[in-house]
Order: sequence, then C-alpha cells, then structure tokens
Amino acid sequence: MSYTCATVYAGLKAAAELAELSGSREDSQRYAQGADELKAAVEAQLYDTAQERFVRGLIETESGWICDTSAESSVAALFELGMFEADDPRIVNTMHHLRQALWIEEGIGGLARYEGDYYHRIDMNLPGNPWIVTTLWLANWYIDRGEIQEATTLLEWVIERRSQAGLLAEQFSPLTGEPLSVNPLTWSHAAFCFSVQRLSRHLSQSS
Repeated sequence: MSYTCATVYAGLKAAAELAELSGSREDSQRYAQGADELKAAVEAQLYDTAQERFVRGLIETESGWICDTSAESSVAALFELGMFEADDPRIVNTMHHLRQALWIEEGIGGLARYEGDYYHRIDMNLPGNPWIVTTLWLANWYIDRGEIQEATTLLEWVIERRSQAGLLAEQFSPLTGEPLSVNPLTWSHAAFCFSVQRLSRHLSQSS
C-alpha cells in the first residue's frame, strides 16, 4: 500500500508539472492538491507512531484497520519517488529498520524483498533471497543522504553478481550466489543504471 501510494503521488506530481507546462494551470493545481492530500493521508494512516516508521500497509480485522508492520523493501518508494526527503527522521527510521530486518547477514549479503518471501526461497532461517532492485533502493537512499561509501559498497555488490556476459538476474541464492528466477532481468539492469546516474548527479552537484 505504501508503494502504491508513492507511485500515485509521483504520477500526480508529474501530471501537475505537465499541465503547468501546457498552460493548464487549473488542472495543474488540481493534480498538485491531490498529491498533497495523498501525502497527508500516508502520514496519517501509514505511519506507526509507536515504532516511529512507515509501514507496509493496512490490514482489515474484525475490530478495524491495523498497521501491517512486517518489513517490506518497497516502502523505500516513499523517498525514492519523492514523497518524503531521504533525511526525514521518519524515513531514516524506516530505512534503518528495513536494513536490519531484510539484510542477508549469513551468506552473500544483499537485501531481501520482504519478511518471509516464499518466492524461490532457499533458507527458511533467512527473510528471503537478495534482489538486485531492492539492494539498489537501499543504495539510492545512501546516495541521497550523501553516504557515498555505503552506496558504493552496494553498487560493487551488484557488480559482483553479474555473469560472465555482464548480465544480472532478478535474485540470487543467499548462500551460494547462484542466480535464481529470471536471468537476465531488465529491471535489474535499469535499476543499476539509474543508481549509477543518481550517484553521478549527486557527486557533480556536491563538487
């Protein structure tokens, strides 16, 4: 749900900019207002004040709606797509929690998709398998925070996963590093290019 809200927010912001460029100021204001209202709803409904972090989504129970607090890497979209700044304390707490809950400590490293991910699961004692895309979401957060060494380490981790032909799979065995599922995955390659460009942009702006 957090991921969906972030993508809709980004779409509304883009629509507002396009409408402004085309001279449709009234439409631009309407889209911008929709984005602001969505952001306010996320702050009100998808932020767990007790744990001081954004959550995956909401779950409907007999007694009402409750927060789904299980770790989900796609919550990173809240900063990735511009709804919140990377140094917003709520995002900082959220990303630290994702790093702690989803990082593959015993094995090749990398960030799993979410707790208990069953897709091609290798080891039930681990949160899931490391994915290229999810690990790069973490790298992007480090980039936006100016934590370049941490970001570079993750980019190097991705490079180490490439095949002899330079191809990147969707995910990997957390124990052996063997490619799993789709190989190559266009999304993995696109995400890597995006992160490298993001890092280059950050370095050029800070120099």
